[in-house]
Amino acid sequence: MIIRLSILGRNDSYMKRLLDFCRADYADKLELSCFSEITPFEQSLSRERYDIVLIDEALECSVPELPN
Repeated sequence: MIIRLSILGRNDSYMKRLLDFCRADYADKLELSCFSEITPFEQSLSRERYDIVLIDEALECSVPELPN
């Protein structure tokens, strides 16, 4: 089973390191999508289904409505 995870955060270097780590060690268990801007994140939510969605609380934005 692959867990689909989406992250919206503002620290690009951290998310790049996280992506590299997950691809190297957990590619068979975790599918990770990272975003640093709201618009692409919301577009992804409308067309993809994720098991887990994480949003950086430091971002000053409203939480998008998540599909069931």
